Amino acid sequence: MLKILGHKRIIMLSVLGALAVVFIGAWLQFLTPMRLEAESRLSSASSVLETKRSDIARLKKEYVSLQNQISKFKAMESQGFFNDQNRVLAQETFDRFRDVSGVLKADYTVSAGEEVVDEQAAKLNYMVLKSPVFISVESIDDADFYNFVKLVLEKFPGRSNISRISLEKNDALKQVTLRDIGAGKPVALIKGNIKYDWFSMAKKDEPKPLPDTNNAAPAPDAVVSTPPATSPAIPPVTPAAGDVP
Repeated sequence: MLKILGHKRIIMLSVLGALAVVFIGAWLQFLTPMRLEAESRLSSASSVLETKRSDIARLKKEYVSLQNQISKFKAMESQGFFNDQNRVLAQETFDRFRDVSGVLKADYTVSAGEEVVDEQAAKLNYMVLKSPVFISVESIDDADFYNFVKLVLEKFPGRSNISRISLEKNDALKQVTLRDIGAGKPVALIKGNIKYDWFSMAKKDEPKPLPDTNNAAPAPDAVVSTPPATSPAIPPVTPAAGDVP
């Protein structure tokens, strides 16, 4: 072997073998732990990045939810939910509803309000108010009555929880009734009743204002009769109907 390879080649192979042993030893002693440490750091960084991504996704959802809540809050605020249930405001609102809906008459009773226990409102120094309301409506057409109900549900300041609606129609149209309608006189062919609870929120540190008696504001439990409106055009005569659930 020595004669075939020669001294130089054997020395070269020995040196190469020694370098290989040194390289493998260095790999096992230094490079492998460094690689494992780098992989561990990469895994930790990936975990942190994934957590950040989850946090960002959660924050986006919370932001969207917050925007929706802000929109709902502004809508409730614009509808007058945060009010102290002033009876003057109620009278003005019912008068406007009567004119817009076209009903002939709308007598209403707003009973004395009471505070509803609510822990969340109390934490914000607010109280929830509840007042029972009863309205007696007269109109020529049942469509006007339902328009009035729709206004109460959608436009009355605060929240209206209707508990009962009833509707009655005259059984027949007499000649005298038709003559009055033709002459433009307001004739009530429809009589309906609406009963609901009026909810709103008011600050606790602000006292509830009393009705202004000087301006003829209706007191609690008082029935207010609104004047008849101008008779609209004669609608088609519809058959009698009973209570509406």
